[in-house]
Amino acid sequence: MHVTHGSPDASASLRRYGASLTYNVGSRHGRAVLTLTVARPGTFAVNVTGTPAAGSDLAFGASIARGIVGVVVPAVPLMIVAFLGGLAVFIIRLARRSSLRRTLG
Repeated sequence: MHVTHGSPDASASLRRYGASLTYNVGSRHGRAVLTLTVARPGTFAVNVTGTPAAGSDLAFGASIARGIVGVVVPAVPLMIVAFLGGLAVFIIRLARRSSLRRTLG
């Protein structure tokens, strides 16, 4: 794949994707192969060499890894807080039940 600048001020670089990232959303699935970093915005032409596999597409957009991290990172502390809250309720109920047995007992 080659990226050429269509406008004089445009600047971009193309390099291999630094990690292994696959996605499966509805009927779309694929993997990240390259990263296009735009240093100065403008018009770009993307040329793909070779014969693409049947049914393959070329997708451009922001990294979905940021979106995944944006959901997972806040979710982990919330799960921990929920677990600790449930544990506190369980301990309080046990203490009350034990206290009630001693009072009736």
